[in-house]
Amino acid sequence: MDKKNMKVAVYFRTATVPIEQKVWLYASSKSSEQAEWRDLSVEAMKHTARQNGLVVAGVSTDSSRQLPPMERPGVQEMLAAIREGQVGAVMMPSLRHLGRELDAILPVLAEFQKQKVHIHAKDASALSLPLFPKPPSKGKGGDAR
Repeated sequence: MDKKNMKVAVYFRTATVPIEQKVWLYASSKSSEQAEWRDLSVEAMKHTARQNGLVVAGVSTDSSRQLPPMERPGVQEMLAAIREGQVGAVMMPSLRHLGRELDAILPVLAEFQKQKVHIHAKDASALSLPLFPKPPSKGKGGDAR
């Protein structure tokens, strides 16, 4: 056999992660002075994702909530990943990271629903979208926060 004309094919097998387990993390801060708190939230979400068997596919943040959610660079980056089919879920500390006014965040939520993306946020239980199950509250007669 002539080694000069020999061809070698290399085969790599890669594990694939189901889209439902790929999550995009998003957080915002009211101002750049609060960026440290925002970054701590991102680290906490990474930990939570790992604990729940999710793979973090990407992270985006915004340092100001002055712009409407659909115009923020971090939200746009997250939505691009969703539209490209890179993730099946988004995680944020609270829906308030998108905005406080429902009419401002509805376009983002509508895009999540259109793309069938799960939302993981502490206060997302008010939505009729797929969510993590909430743990039972501890104690009696009130909220366990």
